[in-house]
Amino acid sequence: MTECNTCKDWSGCSGKDFYKPSDIRYCGVQVVWLLQNPCLDEGRWPNEHRETGYIGNSKSNHHSAYFEVTMCVIGELNKRISRCGNDGIIFRQMYSSGIEQVGDMVRLHPHLAKNGTIEQIAGQVMSYVTGYRRKRISYKRFLWEKNNRGKVK
Repeated sequence: MTECNTCKDWSGCSGKDFYKPSDIRYCGVQVVWLLQNPCLDEGRWPNEHRETGYIGNSKSNHHSAYFEVTMCVIGELNKRISRCGNDGIIFRQMYSSGIEQVGDMVRLHPHLAKNGTIEQIAGQVMSYVTGYRRKRISYKRFLWEKNNRGKVK
């Protein structure tokens, strides 16, 4: 498996147990990992769980606050998901709480799932959030082009 910072095609990626902030490229596997990691919302990056044999305190020389990189990564992910409106809410809820709770939410508020089933919405949002075209077009335009197979001029 190639390293995440040099990978160009994540379709065959099975993911890793841990990502460093420098590894994040917002591919599908990493987006799910970010959404399912509760300590990221608290402003701290999770520790890598591997045995090194080192016992002691390591001091590192950083030029920023310990939470700054984490908040930048989460802020970018939140920005990407928030551009999707209600579909982004369903997407975030699906990966952080599970599809059962999303199903209950959609049954209570059917207007949230106007763009298809929960699985279709999750796939559409994942395509938009991980794609390079998200900077050029809105989510609404992205869905229109996807459904009509239109081309960006």
